[in-house]
Amino acid sequence: MKSKRFLSLVFSFLLIFVWITGSIAPVYAAESTNPYTISFMNPDTDYRWRGYVHSPYYVDGEEVVLFKLVDEVNKHEIPAFCVDAVTGIDRSFYQRINLEDSSYFDVKSAQKIRAIVNHSNIVKNVSVIQEEANKWLAANGGTAIVDLNATEVLSAVQYAIWRASNENNITDDIPEYSYEVIEYYSSMHSSAGGDSNPYVDPITGNTYSYNQPETEHSKQNIISLVAYYLALPGEKAVNVALSNAAIQKVYADFTEQEDGTYNVTVTFTVDSDLTMDNAALTYTVSSGDVSSTEALTSTGEKSVTLTNVSPETSITVEINGTQQVNDVFFFEAEGGRTESQTLVGIDGCSLPVHAEVTVVPEERVLNIYKTDKYTGNPLGSIKFDVYYVGSFTDLESGKLNVGSVPTAEEVSNYAVSDNYITTLVTDTNGFASYNLTENQKEDGIYLIIENSNPAVISPAAPFFAAVPMTSSDGSGYIYNINIYPKNETETGPSITKDVTKLDNDFDHIDAGKEHLWIITSTIPSGIAGASKYIVSDTLDSRLTYVTGSPVVKLVDSTGAETELTLGTHYTLSESVHDGIYSFSVALTAAGMQQAGGYSNLRIYFHAMIDSDGSVAEKIPNQATVDYTNALGVDYSSKSEKVEVVTGGIVIKKVDSEGKIISSGATFQIYRTATEAEVSDESIEKVYFTDTSTPYVAVEFYSNLGLDGEKVGEITTDENGLAVIAGLAYGDYLLVETKAPAGYNKPQNPIAITITENSHLEVNAYPVVNTSGAVLPETGGIGTTIFTVTGSILVLGAAVLLITRKRMTAE
Repeated sequence: MKSKRFLSLVFSFLLIFVWITGSIAPVYAAESTNPYTISFMNPDTDYRWRGYVHSPYYVDGEEVVLFKLVDEVNKHEIPAFCVDAVTGIDRSFYQRINLEDSSYFDVKSAQKIRAIVNHSNIVKNVSVIQEEANKWLAANGGTAIVDLNATEVLSAVQYAIWRASNENNITDDIPEYSYEVIEYYSSMHSSAGGDSNPYVDPITGNTYSYNQPETEHSKQNIISLVAYYLALPGEKAVNVALSNAAIQKVYADFTEQEDGTYNVTVTFTVDSDLTMDNAALTYTVSSGDVSSTEALTSTGEKSVTLTNVSPETSITVEINGTQQVNDVFFFEAEGGRTESQTLVGIDGCSLPVHAEVTVVPEERVLNIYKTDKYTGNPLGSIKFDVYYVGSFTDLESGKLNVGSVPTAEEVSNYAVSDNYITTLVTDTNGFASYNLTENQKEDGIYLIIENSNPAVISPAAPFFAAVPMTSSDGSGYIYNINIYPKNETETGPSITKDVTKLDNDFDHIDAGKEHLWIITSTIPSGIAGASKYIVSDTLDSRLTYVTGSPVVKLVDSTGAETELTLGTHYTLSESVHDGIYSFSVALTAAGMQQAGGYSNLRIYFHAMIDSDGSVAEKIPNQATVDYTNALGVDYSSKSEKVEVVTGGIVIKKVDSEGKIISSGATFQIYRTATEAEVSDESIEKVYFTDTSTPYVAVEFYSNLGLDGEKVGEITTDENGLAVIAGLAYGDYLLVETKAPAGYNKPQNPIAITITENSHLEVNAYPVVNTSGAVLPETGGIGTTIFTVTGSILVLGAAVLLITRKRMTAE
């Protein structure tokens, strides 16, 4: 026996090294108080008409209705939808629980249902729903919704919830409409002493009538709205209500006293997401007749010590009180889902709450709590294979010879099918548990191996666990083992943004001219196993997005790019609302598989500075990447803000003495032709004094606010001023095409430079005109006239001289 205790003690120290703490594992017990305080209104009472709000639609023979629950404590109504289309309704009491705490639906389904309810007509006005859905439909090639009514919304919401929770059990493609239902329930409501139509929504205050007749748009409206609802990303809880799941990581350390009783220190953690505002809660730890109660004012770890406890007595941790929360909740009937449909709705009232967990001594249980090494965040979906290595008898006799840390050879020898016990998978709280007692597994040495996961940089090293384990002081055994292996998870993606070219975060652009934006986001190593990778961009209101312009590429470590295919590797959503453009690129499962091994995702798209902008206004733009890895951990990162600007210049017409010349001068603007323009014969080029440099005419705005249309020519006003706006910074040629009356226009173009301050009137560029007769300038057309005339005179004199010589000779 001493040998067994010594060997177990050795393994105990080993387990401490890999973050293991002895404890008694939680065993969830039935709640001792009745939390079912919400009742479904009994249709057999005088309030029968308040039990349902009916719709004239059916799905798989099930009527689409909006239920009404009544909070028995606060006496207010809770509108709710049905979650289960294949289970009947029991008009008894209901318990409010968190969507993520339901054992009937996984987390993704629960969060999808929350998103649908938050976009339903118990939260939003029908007109708002139509507007938001049509934005999504326009961006995704769907059919627009026309004249949406509350009957259609109710049907689409209920159908979408059924699809999200019971997809395999729904066979109808779309709810079926029945006029008979309207006639029947209208009669029934009337005879029952009331009418549920119209219905005043207690959340929005909107008045709805749900028996509106079918129109030519109804079927398509429902189809389109269901598609929109099912495409909504899942939403996490804003407020968390108390439930058994709020009591986590319960363990107890026993210290034996001289009289044979024990002092026990019970440690547990209260869920950090629990909503503590407007809550009056206490927690009680009890064992037999011994108990301790304290106020629960914060979440986190709690510790309570009980004295004179019998080692055979179970230990209970419970939380009681009242709590006010406002969120989307499931409402489960007393007796569970087999007794009645689960409903879902929004509640914001204060209700009595109760949670309870019981732990039992001497049950052999392995508990694994998986967390991130640096953040402490729980890691779900991590798998651990458990193998039975041998008994303590084998260990004592020398038949089993293992070291304190498993060698590669030992792992190979013991991790075989004959020794395999089970595979544990951590839940969203990072918790996994296996009760060896319940599964009739014997005491001894177990080998635990963490499986690799794409979201984890490397799994924890394999380790041995002795069950039971000797307590740290050697005085007794710990039968329930808590293991805390920590991992370093992959980091989320980062994102950068550039304009016109890579590594460029500022540029000056011609207004109305397409220019390039480049988004680059890193690709995590576990992208192949991820569930979401979305890059989105909402442009500034002064930018116009060029629809359909994104080109999406993968970039390897050498910088080489590989273009992805729309529809196969990614989807593209585009929308515009109130003049603000946005788009998002979402990698598909195939796209995330394809991205494995690449360094970056790069998106090229085009936009323009539009007429909402103004000269010298720096226009920022920023992109976002949202990523959910294989463990369900969400990451979101924003790029730095990158800016574009457009410029302008004010010109001022003056005489040779610097005095203002009033209106009448007209100008055109030219810039040097680009290489592409030089080679394009369809574009007219102009050559000035330097006949080797081609120029092209430039269109521009005639005001600093970029209002109206672009022009190719500008005329000075009565103050002698003219504005040239919407051009990139740089050098231009100003050509005066018409001088004011009584003045001479310059014979050569005037070089001007647009800068960040050239649009200011105080920096107006003076253009001088002279009056009176002016000799042509060198190189001008006047010189050409004199040259030609002189040549003619010289030629005439030569001809005359030759004629005279011939006459003399004769």
